[in-house]
Amino acid sequence: MQDLWARIIAWFINNKVPPHAFALAPGVTEQDIRRAEVQMQLDFPPDLRASYLLHNGSKERWIFQQGFLLALDDVVDAHFFKSDALRTGAFENCRANPKGAIKREFWNARWIPITDNGTGDHICVDMDPANGGNKGQIIATNHETGPIAVLADSFREWLTTFATDLELGKYQYDEKSFVIRKRCD
Repeated sequence: MQDLWARIIAWFINNKVPPHAFALAPGVTEQDIRRAEVQMQLDFPPDLRASYLLHNGSKERWIFQQGFLLALDDVVDAHFFKSDALRTGAFENCRANPKGAIKREFWNARWIPITDNGTGDHICVDMDPANGGNKGQIIATNHETGPIAVLADSFREWLTTFATDLELGKYQYDEKSFVIRKRCD
């Protein structure tokens, strides 16, 4: 994980993204992660665990096109918010039609939200995939439509793809909105 984060940080530095627009919080402890796992009743995959030991979120800075990396406490809060809505029947009449091996549920209590865009859309680690999926796969979710698609087989694969796409020039920094965007050219 350290090598992947180093590549991402290097891109932000090399592309002259100002420090106020890009910030990664210091990592958490193993005990912090275990406490979050107990609260959520989920085990983190090793690559996600390793990432949080290095960086506890992106201080609400959009380092991904899909939003910011959630701090561990915010992961727990987002998980509880959606899972509580699930328990109280808020998603009872909501149907999802995702692409890929994702269960056709609007929310699943075994999803770990890891990014947020401020509207409740998340990138999640799917710890309960549909048949043919991979435990720990990365999925995109939307607050209006539920799960959208599988993005990668693991957190490491997702982060590797992101780092590679940055290095290949597929993203640019938008100075007006302080976010990175995929290039259209």
